[in-house]
Amino acid sequence: MSFQALQTVMLRRNHDPDGVWHPTRIVDLTEGRELLVYAPVADGIEVEFPTEEKVVLETTLAQGIFRYVTRVRQRLPYDPPRLLLEWPEPMERIQRRDAVRVDVAVPVEMVAHVEGRRLRFHCRTSDLSVGGARLILPEPLPEETPVFLKVRQADRLEFACNGVVVRCGEIPGVPEGEDAVWAGVRFVDLSEGDRREVTRYLFDVERERLRSRLEIAREPGAE
Repeated sequence: MSFQALQTVMLRRNHDPDGVWHPTRIVDLTEGRELLVYAPVADGIEVEFPTEEKVVLETTLAQGIFRYVTRVRQRLPYDPPRLLLEWPEPMERIQRRDAVRVDVAVPVEMVAHVEGRRLRFHCRTSDLSVGGARLILPEPLPEETPVFLKVRQADRLEFACNGVVVRCGEIPGVPEGEDAVWAGVRFVDLSEGDRREVTRYLFDVERERLRSRLEIAREPGAE
């Protein structure tokens, strides 16, 4: 893949696999040689990445989420400070485009057929992918229950398809009166055009979240 100026990326210390990811942006690059990024900031304070330390770089693209390993060559004391990184080496692809699953609440109208009964729910997703969704429901449904879904997020996403319930369970700690059941639903006939729309929507959501984290991290005195 190719990196580009102003692209949002995340940095994490290589020796700390459970460590914090810090959002930043690429300032400039020399293809195949080096990347220049803004030094990440957390709580209004620059996050220290020592010279020669290995770091993991993550970026979200239309093709999936990718991770690379690189090394800090130099900290440049500009305003704001910048880090000069070695050209990143591929490490792993976290998700293929068709497997990306994002935590997002989208309104859903669902019709389910259970033992001769036709049940209609107005519910929402708790996560969504092109392969299926996790729905929050008022009551459980048996596995293999056929369903019909209409998904709509105003002016951003709209599609309809058949599906099947693959698993179901209770959500612990939900206040009385709120929906307390989740159901994993697999899409069975999502069209190619709708697959593209779902993929575009999911990566738009991820990019917006990355952008928001970066803006918050750069606010003076942000917590």
